[in-house]
Amino acid sequence: MQRKQIIQAIGGGGFAFLLLGCGEAQVEAARPSGASMATPAASHGAGQGQGEAPIVRDVRMNPSRPLAGVPIEALVEADDPDGDALRLTYTWRVNGRDVVTGARPSLSLPDLAKGDEVEVEVVASDGRNASEPRKARARVGNRPPMVAGVDLQPESPVRAGDVVKVSPLARDPDGDDLDYSYRWLVNGVERGRDRELRTEGLRSGDRLSVEVVADDGTDRSKPFMSPELQLGNTPPRITQLPDVQTDSGVFTYQFEAYDADGDRNLRFFLDQSPAGMAIDAITGELQWRPKASQAGVHPVEVGVTDSQGEGTTFLFEVTVATETPSTPPASRED
Repeated sequence: MQRKQIIQAIGGGGFAFLLLGCGEAQVEAARPSGASMATPAASHGAGQGQGEAPIVRDVRMNPSRPLAGVPIEALVEADDPDGDALRLTYTWRVNGRDVVTGARPSLSLPDLAKGDEVEVEVVASDGRNASEPRKARARVGNRPPMVAGVDLQPESPVRAGDVVKVSPLARDPDGDDLDYSYRWLVNGVERGRDRELRTEGLRSGDRLSVEVVADDGTDRSKPFMSPELQLGNTPPRITQLPDVQTDSGVFTYQFEAYDADGDRNLRFFLDQSPAGMAIDAITGELQWRPKASQAGVHPVEVGVTDSQGEGTTFLFEVTVATETPSTPPASRED
């Protein structure tokens, strides 16, 4: 008479099979398969029948504020009451639309936009039973702007008295409108916080730079500091044609000059003049006693230079009447 034998074979951490037969029992251990398997909890013994369904206890996203193009990872806690190995299936959604389903625990979407909702749904299976799905959701966060450079106007050389303007070269990966803040430095000391810097009172050799920060309304960029800009020399200039003074037929003009760099070593000279006219190089006093033969109109060009040899000239005309010399009615400046 044959005896029926019931043999329960348990694969190490795998699926349990019940084999019914006569005589010798055949034992086969199930082998887990698939690329995504959760590590089982401590074995609770052999499963009976269909066993109990796995449980997904927690799903979280890392990072919690995903960004476009940055990998998003699903962190899952799951176990099986029977101690079976688990296969995890992930369904990724963007704004409620399925984009990927499979065994991939991470995802990178370059086309995400700020405010999009990303969701991952996870189901665990032990090969016989599937868990209830568990979900995690997150909103795509803001990406800060970046200042890549600045454009300073006027282009070098900048001279004392110029108004220097800055135009930031910036971008925002989310396409947000940007506001800017500025901080001007002169020789390392803060000078102003406007978009423009007025350089009156500065001198040749002073160093300028500007720090720019972009703001998209949510985040600010890292500060961008421009390269230093050194002020060039500013040539002096004659301020105006002075009133003529006469004394016994001698015409006297007292010229004055202004140098934005504060250079005190200014020198006057005559670039063109009628015969007999002279100017004091230091005081700027011009004198001339015209002769009777010099009646008519005479161009006069007075110049001034600074200690660096840079200068400007001033051109005007002197009209000598037949009887009485007079000052010119008009003048012009180069």
